[in-house]
Amino acid sequence: MGFQRWIALRSEKIRRTQLEYQMFTFSKLQNSFISGSNDNTIRCWKQLNGQERNSLQLLIELNVYYYVKKRIHYFLEMWINQLKYGKLISIIIMQNGKDWLSYFELINGDFVEQKEKEQQLIISSDVYNLNLLPIVFNKEKEIILIRHKFHVYLLTKQTQGRYQISTKLKFQNNSIYGIMTIDAKYIILWEKTEQNFQIYQIEYQ
Repeated sequence: MGFQRWIALRSEKIRRTQLEYQMFTFSKLQNSFISGSNDNTIRCWKQLNGQERNSLQLLIELNVYYYVKKRIHYFLEMWINQLKYGKLISIIIMQNGKDWLSYFELINGDFVEQKEKEQQLIISSDVYNLNLLPIVFNKEKEIILIRHKFHVYLLTKQTQGRYQISTKLKFQNNSIYGIMTIDAKYIILWEKTEQNFQIYQIEYQ
């Protein structure tokens, strides 16, 4: 399993505004994607037909600060209910100041750290890890996407049930935003230094 560079998109409008893009949803069928940025705005982008591959058209802009503020209580309530009824049995976290993944499992109502499952990441002691890309788990494909400092990692489930790092991408800057699509076929990244979107296709071998 590995990453395949599918397409890199750049927009002059993006370069002028110098926004930080923090959330992405991609549709290959519609040849478009949705981005969320630090100005509380959702934007819908579409690749221009017949144009160069790096040409984007901004279709929609929508400020969502008020909407998100109202909805956050709903999402928190859903998460708490999942814990209450035991639907969430394990979690993976990256602790501040640590260069490894920590695993916790729900045992008798308490989350217990599983030291033997720790995953060592590439050590960069002089760099602070920014919380810009969520840990994404796809149950059907049994893969996990994480970002730590300069690297984006893809973890796959092994025969013994543990998750191991199968491949990684390295960047020149630690300000990397992104997400994996629901079907675990694509990864959309925003790299702050380059000021461009990068879309990767996941190859399953």
